[in-house]
Amino acid sequence: MQKNQGLLKQFGEIVKTHREVRGFTQQELAVRAGMTEKHVGEIERGVTEPSITAIAALASGLQVTMTELMPDKERQVSAPPQISYAKWQTVYESTLELNDAAREALDFGDALRGDTPPPRRRPQPRQFQKRTPPARRKKGRRRD
Repeated sequence: MQKNQGLLKQFGEIVKTHREVRGFTQQELAVRAGMTEKHVGEIERGVTEPSITAIAALASGLQVTMTELMPDKERQVSAPPQISYAKWQTVYESTLELNDAAREALDFGDALRGDTPPPRRRPQPRQFQKRTPPARRKKGRRRD
């Protein structure tokens, strides 16, 4: 399937416009969207074709709907919400705390009923094995 370069460039320009209107750097948008700064830059330049999940993440990070990111000739950028990065970070951290509290409450309710919640699988850090270098041959005369 061939990429439509014009459409990708239009989409990237829309993302960049929304980002600049809100005063975000590519790095801040990447953090908000849960992707790398490099990927955001590639999308803005029209180099890469974003997946539907990447578009949804960008819309969430920019606090717009996915429809607002779609290229359209008569579209104008909506006014950004008035929230600073520090406030956004506070809201984000509060949301994480609320999620943890809700998870604990659900676990407590399961314990009262006698239900056991399914075990949570946490990602394990990768263990790298050390490679031992091959044995070196001594230089010099060969003895048989």
